[in-house]
Amino acid sequence: MSNNNYIIRENFIAEVYHDDDELLNTEEILQDKYGYISKSISDEGYKLEHPECNLFKELLYEDKVVGFVTYDFTNGVGDFSLNEIYVLPEYRGNKYFISEVEYMLMSGSTISIYEPTHRLIEIMLDNDFAKKLDNNLVLTSINLDVDEKKTECNVEDQELDEDLIHSCNLYDLNISACIILDDITNDNIIHYSRCLDDDNKYYSAGSIRENLNKQYFENIKDTILSNHEKYVDIMMELEDQKPKANFDFDEVIGRPPNLSGYLEGLIEEDLITRQKALDIQAQMIDEYDNGLILSESLLRRLEYLSMEDLINQEKEEEGFESDEFYMKCPYCDFPTTPLDKTCEVCGFKLDNDPLDVGSFDDVQNGLINSIIEMKNDGLSDEEIMDLTKEFIDEMSDGSEYDDEKGKMLLEFVSGELNNLK
Repeated sequence: MSNNNYIIRENFIAEVYHDDDELLNTEEILQDKYGYISKSISDEGYKLEHPECNLFKELLYEDKVVGFVTYDFTNGVGDFSLNEIYVLPEYRGNKYFISEVEYMLMSGSTISIYEPTHRLIEIMLDNDFAKKLDNNLVLTSINLDVDEKKTECNVEDQELDEDLIHSCNLYDLNISACIILDDITNDNIIHYSRCLDDDNKYYSAGSIRENLNKQYFENIKDTILSNHEKYVDIMMELEDQKPKANFDFDEVIGRPPNLSGYLEGLIEEDLITRQKALDIQAQMIDEYDNGLILSESLLRRLEYLSMEDLINQEKEEEGFESDEFYMKCPYCDFPTTPLDKTCEVCGFKLDNDPLDVGSFDDVQNGLINSIIEMKNDGLSDEEIMDLTKEFIDEMSDGSEYDDEKGKMLLEFVSGELNNLK
């Protein structure tokens, strides 16, 4: 391709198009502004699975526009879901995808990937953002997003709940699909993402899926249940390896009598008053000096505090209740997981003990003793299972991780009861 066909950014700064309220049509943007990229997509037979977005960003090689990445805005503060990335074939191998993920993480945002292709998962494996649990099952440190209306299930007439988007951290390389474990203790209900055109083209995902049977999903269940400790260890390792933001406090917040550029910008945009900015600064200085917030979450904390009144108002209007969460942020009451070092909503530092994640064996040992005691007291197997469910419900914070842990414990208790027969 001749250099004359490229769009050149003489300032080496990529153009970004975004709309917080209306979706942008990616195909129209490409046809109107980037004809050579649109032609390359057509010539290559690549299908844009997600032709709409909230944000469209150019990808540059030096000063040339050689691709693009698109995002949807999710419900969290500063969260982005990457839904398309395309690079001209001659410029692939320059780690555009990984650089984009690292940039978002280093800027303090939470990034997820909407319906990732098999090829993206392989790139994540090669760059320490994912690791294999076995030959086929892969765990990822970046959340994988799936639309409930675009999933399949191994059990007929089973659908995901009403949430439009579901996130997971499990991927099956064999069938090229994100895996959502709904219930692997009783009916073994497993949802998996649809077959993407790219996966069918390069990994024959469609024909492989035609041969799926009940035993295939039983094998997934057995792998998860028998490798729980390995599962947790891998997730903790991946989380520790993820790049993190390292903001300078004076740059983000400033010290009296000066406000930072960030705070001055919020005032200029009429998002907060000057007095509110001073209050936020004083609060964050106190929190930072007392170790209640980390440098990696300064920007998220600032964003949350600038919208705190609105968020609290919405919580009150929606009847928000945090009592159902076993683990929650001590500041904003939103649910957390044992792997979180800071609250993904408000940026507050969490005191989660990683040992809590790995204490599955201790819980199992305690349950064995409880089962024996309950059997000696004359309780039936059904009564013991009911009590176990109540115990698990009290422990759970509603997170996917806790739901899966609860299902594993139920399977464990059921197995122990069978052993005692």
